[in-house]
Amino acid sequence: MEFKEVKAKTILTACKIPDIDYVINPYIGCRFACKYCYASFMGRFIDKTIYDWGGYVYAKINAPELLKKEIKKLKNNGKGKEIFFSSVTDSLSRSRSKV
Repeated sequence: MEFKEVKAKTILTACKIPDIDYVINPYIGCRFACKYCYASFMGRFIDKTIYDWGGYVYAKINAPELLKKEIKKLKNNGKGKEIFFSSVTDSLSRSRSKV
């Protein structure tokens, strides 16, 4: 299992999921490697293949700071917006990160 701490450029991503305005994914990757996982495409952002899925977790260590900054840019500080947490990662898995 490859674990790496990285700094992200952004943390809130506008999305087109019905009834959801933004997603937050504090990690890239997942340790479970579910065979039919739709999120395996995420590896393309870090030079991984779909076959690498389940073998890496990249923690976005600056996620809390980014969220504070980005939420202030939203109208009414994001009140009334629906935010989906961890749409393409498992944020509840135990990792070595403090994210």
